[in-house]
Amino acid sequence: HSGRFPPLYQRVALQRARHAEADGGHQKNNDIEYCRVLFSHIIIFAAQRYEKKAFFSYLCKKISIKMEVDAKKIMRDFAVADVRTMGSYALLEMEGDLPEGIKPGQFVQIEIPDSKTTYLRRPISICNVENGRLWLLVRDAGAGTHKLVEAKRGDRFNIIMPLGHGFTVPAEKGARILLAGGGVGVAPLLYLAKTLHDGGICPDIVLGARSKADVLLRDEFERYGRLHISTDDGSDGTPGLI
Repeated sequence: HSGRFPPLYQRVALQRARHAEADGGHQKNNDIEYCRVLFSHIIIFAAQRYEKKAFFSYLCKKISIKMEVDAKKIMRDFAVADVRTMGSYALLEMEGDLPEGIKPGQFVQIEIPDSKTTYLRRPISICNVENGRLWLLVRDAGAGTHKLVEAKRGDRFNIIMPLGHGFTVPAEKGARILLAGGGVGVAPLLYLAKTLHDGGICPDIVLGARSKADVLLRDEFERYGRLHISTDDGSDGTPGLI
């Protein structure tokens, strides 16, 4: 029903327009293929929302769509519980029904509501999971992330998570681990550092930034390892690039 799934129609239309543009406007008529893509989106949407896994897996086989519905993946609404702004970055603390087994290095797909320009969900690294809250570190880099950075307490976002395989975490205590990142690249390292710390490993953590004012999550990283700072202009730590 078109009224139930308008974002899916928009997504398929956008995909078709991009294919046509890439082919110089001479793309052949692929209505059947795009109907198949649209129907696959509807099936995935319904499978995630209503969890009718056996029935929808059967439908997928009938129309030659490969789909795996992982019981660990969820699609739910989360509310912004707190926002911390750091220049062009924002740290969002989200409250909701978190799934079990979230791993460091995984990410979420977050829907941007009430937007006419951001049809697709935005992938954001899981920064941390603490006290039942999901932390997302977002850099203002476009229309979608701009809306996230401007989020206020109480705003709600639909999130699919956890996605990706995550990092490999050493099991042996006392292992020497070096974590290095700069800018928004530090986001997935915080939860990894926390996981290592909880497992009896004290990692060395190297954070890079343009200047002292741009160092992200300094206090949080210091809780979980030996912190080393490097800045481009030498205003903090060791001068140099990460």
